[in-house]
Amino acid sequence: MKTALELSAAESSRKTLAAFAEIVRALAPEVLGVSFHDAVGETLWLSEDFLLPEDHALVEDALAHGRGGAAAFDAEEKDERRYVVVIPVRGADAELRGAARLSLDPDSAGAPAVEPLELRLAPLFLCLAAEMERVAAVPRVASDDTVRRAPIERALRDENYELFLQPIHSLRTEESAARYEVLLRLRMPDSSLLEPHAFLGIAAGLNLLAAADRWVVRNLLVWLLHHRKHWARAPTIFAVNLSVQALMDAHFVTFVEACLAKSRVPPQALCFEIAERSAASGNPIVAHSMKRLEALGCEVALDQFGATAPAYGYLRDVPANYFKIDGSLVTAAPSDRVANAMISAIVRMAGNLGVQTVAGSVELDSELEALRLLGVDYAQGYLLGRPQSLSGYRFDS
Repeated sequence: MKTALELSAAESSRKTLAAFAEIVRALAPEVLGVSFHDAVGETLWLSEDFLLPEDHALVEDALAHGRGGAAAFDAEEKDERRYVVVIPVRGADAELRGAARLSLDPDSAGAPAVEPLELRLAPLFLCLAAEMERVAAVPRVASDDTVRRAPIERALRDENYELFLQPIHSLRTEESAARYEVLLRLRMPDSSLLEPHAFLGIAAGLNLLAAADRWVVRNLLVWLLHHRKHWARAPTIFAVNLSVQALMDAHFVTFVEACLAKSRVPPQALCFEIAERSAASGNPIVAHSMKRLEALGCEVALDQFGATAPAYGYLRDVPANYFKIDGSLVTAAPSDRVANAMISAIVRMAGNLGVQTVAGSVELDSELEALRLLGVDYAQGYLLGRPQSLSGYRFDS
């Protein structure tokens, strides 16, 4: 088994690379998405808003030749080109430590040259090289020793997924609809189940997130069709998490519409949860997909709401029926004045916008009581109900 110290180091490395990404954005405003790769091209960290397909060949070529590279991709549904550059990251000894891959604003004039970006970011990349040396010694998957990347990749490609349901409870007595969040797990060859934090990063690197989201929608609706008598006796809503890769897929919403038609499940039974950071990215394709989902009759929730405290002007451009308050705020609510004030502000803003609030990760009675006092509408977490396998779920439990 890996020690707590090793797992803590892995988490620290991810946070450090995320911090590097924010500095890259500050130094180069034209950068939209960032990923970092080690000296053999493996993805160490990938930003959620990396909106272009994974191109391992470009990374590998840049590392093999020790020089930067650029590539252009056709943007979906738009008459424009989007650009990716890969910049090798070297240490002070000029030895190659890895690579940074950056997607650029499509409004940038023409194919961007690598050199100006590389020069502008050179001091930062010297610091990043030292972090890459440290990351190279840290386990990349925070799970049991028996879990390695190759089996996870095989399981992902074989779509060895399973669905679980976790109830979402109303904190208001007049609520009549039943609500559940649909949770994804990955079944490994040894029959163990991996939670999303252990495999979604790898799935993102393999560009498999949109395919996974399709699998979830298709299999959930097939199950709902076959078990209609268990859930259709009263209004019931199932919340499904969506990746930015799915939202960037021009055909995903059409796929959802077709699945709804074939299964005869009413669109009102689905609520799609989208990470607030993705919704706030300003990407018009993401906003367009969210509006199309709402137009189908599905609900839309902004997940991890309040985690990054963005400017909320983006709410004018994206639909939302729910703000799902980030778990870190929920955990701190009973004892932290700042978290308490932030949740209170989110509840007031939601009320003014006609949006309802959901709190996740509720594990203590004190958290639930704080949420009630603050006026939060719904809550879910281990205190209120643990995830249960979809195959044997009992709706009267």
